[in-house]
Amino acid sequence: MLPEAKVVNFQEGEGAFHPGQSSQSSDAGGSSFQSGQSSHAAGGHDDTVELESVDEEEEQMQNMMDEEDEDGVDNEVDSDESGGSDTSDDNEEADPIPSSWNHDLSEAMIVDDRHDSAWEYSMNTISIGARYADKRHLQEAITQWAMNTQRVFRTTVSSQKFLTVVCSDARCPSRVHGYCPKYDTTWVVSDFVPHTCVLKSMLKDHRNLTSTLIARLFYKEIVENTAMGVKAIQRRVHLQYKYVIEYGKAWRAKQTALENRFGTFYDAYDGVVRLLQTLKDRNPGTHVDIQDFVIPEFPNVRVLHRVFFAFSICIEAFMHCRPVMCVDGTFLTGRYKGQILTAIGVDGNNRYMAARSLLDPLIDQKHRASHLEADPQSMEPLQTRTPKKNWMIHPQWEDRLKWAGLLPFARLVEARDHISRLNYDAALITCLVDRWRPETHTFHFRWGEMAPTLQDVSMLLGLPLAGEPIGPLEETVGWMHSMDARFQGVRADVGPMTFEAHGPRQAWLHEFQIEQFGFPDVPMTAVQITRSLEAYLMWLLGKTMFTDNHGNTISARYIPIAQEIAEATEAEHIIQRSWGSAVLAATYRGMCKGCQLTSHGSGIVGCPLLLQLWSWARFPIGRPEIRDGSWPPDELYDAERIDMPTFGSLWTSRKRHFGHNQLRNCYPAFTEQFDLLLESDVTWEPYSEDHRDEAYPGGISNMCTRDWAYWMTKAKIIFDIFVEEMSQQRVMRQFGMRQLIEPPPPTVPLPPRVHAYNRKGANKTAAGWLQLLAPYITGWANAPAVSWATMEAFDLQEFEHYLRAYMPRTRLRLSQACDPVQRDPSTMWDTYPRHSTSGTRHHAAVLTAELQDDAAQYARSLSSGPLLGRYEHHASFAQRLQDIASHLSMLASPFQAPPPRRRGRGRGQ
Repeated sequence: MLPEAKVVNFQEGEGAFHPGQSSQSSDAGGSSFQSGQSSHAAGGHDDTVELESVDEEEEQMQNMMDEEDEDGVDNEVDSDESGGSDTSDDNEEADPIPSSWNHDLSEAMIVDDRHDSAWEYSMNTISIGARYADKRHLQEAITQWAMNTQRVFRTTVSSQKFLTVVCSDARCPSRVHGYCPKYDTTWVVSDFVPHTCVLKSMLKDHRNLTSTLIARLFYKEIVENTAMGVKAIQRRVHLQYKYVIEYGKAWRAKQTALENRFGTFYDAYDGVVRLLQTLKDRNPGTHVDIQDFVIPEFPNVRVLHRVFFAFSICIEAFMHCRPVMCVDGTFLTGRYKGQILTAIGVDGNNRYMAARSLLDPLIDQKHRASHLEADPQSMEPLQTRTPKKNWMIHPQWEDRLKWAGLLPFARLVEARDHISRLNYDAALITCLVDRWRPETHTFHFRWGEMAPTLQDVSMLLGLPLAGEPIGPLEETVGWMHSMDARFQGVRADVGPMTFEAHGPRQAWLHEFQIEQFGFPDVPMTAVQITRSLEAYLMWLLGKTMFTDNHGNTISARYIPIAQEIAEATEAEHIIQRSWGSAVLAATYRGMCKGCQLTSHGSGIVGCPLLLQLWSWARFPIGRPEIRDGSWPPDELYDAERIDMPTFGSLWTSRKRHFGHNQLRNCYPAFTEQFDLLLESDVTWEPYSEDHRDEAYPGGISNMCTRDWAYWMTKAKIIFDIFVEEMSQQRVMRQFGMRQLIEPPPPTVPLPPRVHAYNRKGANKTAAGWLQLLAPYITGWANAPAVSWATMEAFDLQEFEHYLRAYMPRTRLRLSQACDPVQRDPSTMWDTYPRHSTSGTRHHAAVLTAELQDDAAQYARSLSSGPLLGRYEHHASFAQRLQDIASHLSMLASPFQAPPPRRRGRGRGQ
């Protein structure tokens, strides 16, 4: 693409950059782009390229206006004048040339803090003593007043401290004078003389209503609707201000607004080299080829000729396409003409070469991630339906809990005198749910996919995987009367059972905690031990393992299982169940449902304990510190090596310490921290032998490793009527195994209708559900024989190729590219920083933006809780300020900062 040549004034040391020019100097071997070169040409003598006259530029602008004017409106001479103001006269402005654009773009306009108003007192009048936020606001107020009074003014004085405007009629004494007081930033109207001139006729157009002012007044409408026509702008001005502006003025107003928002054509060509280099750096393997040429008379100016680039994923995809390539193109209709060509290939299934997205559009439009990306402030963390108090374990329960495979898990939530109950961090759990994708049943992070697996369930919770699936569940007929009869008389102070249709009330079950019987001071009878164990199992299943949205009751479907375990006298009396797979299935179902809940008060169901322990084991975000050291070998020891700690025991059975400057339960901060977390900060294999020997020198429970053959199974997991798919093949790095670039799909995919099973409106009996779930129940019986296991070790280089294929196909950030400031709707006061043609200034602008981000994040942290007010937290932020300040001071050369002013030591100091 060769842009139309313009006049370029190239000053020594200013780094002028021609539209479309490359950032490299010429060489004998070619003109391909070399990384590390500056984005501006080397300094030289003052050269001027005169390739077009001003008349030709005006003719080009006229042609562009005619192209937009489909109705053939004749463009007369525009009367858009600024009346001698300090800005350039819009009536005389032609299509600007590059020399006029070659200014210092590193200085961004003032960003509106959105707490001031455009018109301080009134939009129609000016009064002495009125204050305005700055000079621009005062000018806008005067212009609005002039348009209302049908008078035209001209500016006689305009400086940094004073502004004076007078009536354009020399015989009229009307005058407005404003100034900025010393040691102040606001502007004050100090003198106002009203008009005495007589209107001879109504003005059709107003000379002070310039195209620049129109661009600011209608900035939001133009930017949010770029297809808005010029005639529509004319109509909007007439309806709102009763003036009929010329077509040319409206056209220039639209161009000004779009340039303020998106930059000029010159800026686009000027930044193309940096843009392509950034794409290449962010997408390893991307190929970029930039060709330019040199004008012999002006060797310091390089002009863009053509550009070619291809993403690495497209290069890899082309290898699988048919040996036929189609090339399509479109013409550029902007200031610089040319063509854009695109190469398209088709694979053997007649699909385009572009990689298929991992996100289902129907799911994504309801997903919490989409709402977070659009408006982070609109989302709130999900609630956890968890118990408010833990239960003590009676020594005579231990055998029955051990027979059922629940004893290691019960130890995690056991009430202990010296250890506080584990409080679930709803914000941390919600951040995980926000990144859960039902399409793949994995979390999507910047560093790849991850997910809780059966290995995590075994290692963290110690639940068995072998056994029968837990489902489908059904309450027995007349459970209210039978359960009331069993508990009648167990405690003299407890009345008849209170219940709802869903199940018995939780408050009634709490009456049968062993401390309510006086334990350990008062011995309990065998009946009391059995019934209290049944109540405990109802609580354990309904409020820790399989939580639901019923906060006051516990599902009656758990009654048969609780009664069976509580009344067992031998191990053979208890059915061996796969508690671990059921917990994982319930958690998967809770996340698949929770990631699409956006209303206030929505809750996450399943096993929040698993999600919190999984996050603490792998990520440093919101994780407490355990200072009690390792687990003593003799604290919890069992000859059968079952009643022993799991990898989750340290988190639940030790004192947890949080730093004074550590955030807890802070949803916005956690969201940003997950977006900024690095791959090196992730603990990929937290269950290594070295970690186990260090934390648990006496060993861990056999239940953690007994069912390792199930960890990589392809079988579906079941809880009640819910069937869930596992995707171990997508998270092989968690097992230390080879991660394929394109993970294979499930051998037998789970049909969507099966994944959507729920009990809403379904009147099926247990036999009916059993018939529907029969294939998956049978498949679990053969689970160890069908596995994703591979003996190939993890390969980091191949994992990098996997990331290159994975990253373009999903959403990697949820906090608007980590922008801590909420983006308000576009207004005429919006300002956008432009790219500087100077590399040093551009780097300084980047550092300044980082400083602003850090300051905003620090301010939010201060307002998030009382734990952030200590000196140590300020120290980290102060160090950040010092680092950035040192960089900025280096970039300030040759402009050196003045030496620090010596402060005298006054009396009493």
